Amino acid sequence: MDLKETVAQMVKEELEDCADGIRFIGPYEGEEFNVIITLRYEPDDFEARNTRLRYRVWELGYDIGPFVDYPEETITV
Repeated sequence: MDLKETVAQMVKEELEDCADGIRFIGPYEGEEFNVIITLRYEPDDFEARNTRLRYRVWELGYDIGPFVDYPEETITV
């Protein structure tokens, strides 16, 4: 399993109830790549899940930049 597949699996494990999709871009500024996670909704414990995801990848010796994308219809301002 390559790094992108590993990260995709970790995203599924951490955010499977609310993630609608993921895509990879980059690399940028010393990171292996950035992962853009599209969420159906933001769970109350999103920050903890996001931190855990970054830490799990960091433990493997890599640095990624996770970003969140929300579908337009879910944004209320």
